[in-house]
Amino acid sequence: MKKLTRPKRANHGKRANKHRNNHRRPRSLADFQKHQWNVYGVQNDQYFEVMEMISRMNQYLGSVMKAVRQNDRKHLPYYLSTGFFWLLALANRLHINLQDEAWKRFPGVCPYCGEVPCKKSAGKICKKHADDRLEKLRAKGRRPKAILGFQRMFQYIYPHNTLEISAMHLLEEGIEVGHAYENFRGRRIRMMLEKTVMEMVDVFANICAVANCADINLSIEALKIFGKGCPKCSERHCQCRFRTRKNL
Repeated sequence: MKKLTRPKRANHGKRANKHRNNHRRPRSLADFQKHQWNVYGVQNDQYFEVMEMISRMNQYLGSVMKAVRQNDRKHLPYYLSTGFFWLLALANRLHINLQDEAWKRFPGVCPYCGEVPCKKSAGKICKKHADDRLEKLRAKGRRPKAILGFQRMFQYIYPHNTLEISAMHLLEEGIEVGHAYENFRGRRIRMMLEKTVMEMVDVFANICAVANCADINLSIEALKIFGKGCPKCSERHCQCRFRTRKNL
């Protein structure tokens, strides 16, 4: 697995730097979530129920698994980035700050054994760790903001991830999001919503794992597709008409 690095920028003077391409600019996870809302928020609210959004997300996570199985590296960044954007759409619908929740669950260490790298990576048993240490790390740890920072954090915690296993876990976590939300919708218990959020964070962690194993810079790939708005209608705020699967 290659070490993730920022792409080098050619120095063509102050004017060129000022107007450099948006997909080269580092962006925080919170910025991406806000950008997703600006592009698709209204359309998603008008046309999609929560379970439909989860279904759309899982369609692309399934495509990620298929691309990995078929060694289709050409389309893998597209499927991964689009699945990531549906995850952000779900977070916006549920009013979840994914950046805060990701750090809350993964404060620079494995949330189970409290170690970095995870004990399981060294062939040891990964047991549940005391939550008081995790609270201290959440308060004092070095919290990443950029998506690349989260990718590196997950790479440090789980250095022995493989592409095939990460893709499989990604799809499994996406399915778990659907199960958790169905339980919440049926029983309206706050704990069930918290379970949904936890599974969403696990989806993000496995998206980063797949990106790391495939040497993909997620923020750059996502901005190539969605940086200027909706790639289908080419509008900054999506104006696509809703189409059923029959009419696609």
